[in-house]
Amino acid sequence: MSMDEKELIKAFIISREKGEIKYFALDILNSKFEIDRLVDYAREKQQNNALGYLCEVIMEALPKKYRQSKQVIGNLVTKLYSHSDEWVYLSKSLPDFGKRILAKSNQTPRNEKWHVYSNLNSKEMADWFDIYLRLQNVCPILKEEQF
Repeated sequence: MSMDEKELIKAFIISREKGEIKYFALDILNSKFEIDRLVDYAREKQQNNALGYLCEVIMEALPKKYRQSKQVIGNLVTKLYSHSDEWVYLSKSLPDFGKRILAKSNQTPRNEKWHVYSNLNSKEMADWFDIYLRLQNVCPILKEEQF
């Protein structure tokens, strides 16, 4: 199911609140969108740094054969970046003690670039994509529904 730009940002906000960020990664890869409009909506809803962080992870995690998707996501990453002094949590559903632990842990250069607290990395996302692609091969109905 393809979503327009406003629907994508709404889905991103909901996935952050519910802690289902990996599912959103599949949504953005299965949607057609205009990059500039998506960036505008992300900035309007103050989601650009969190979305940029996630897109950078997605771009790095995608297998090489998905060159076109990597290029689109890469363009999105470039346009989403804006320096922010405010740090945000990628997953807003973390309990308070989890947020404190994450905030006190060492941050990666990616975390510092986007000012996003998260331990999601490209290896974990690549494993998620691998599982999704295997399910598509095993269950053809999933391919039709595209989650």
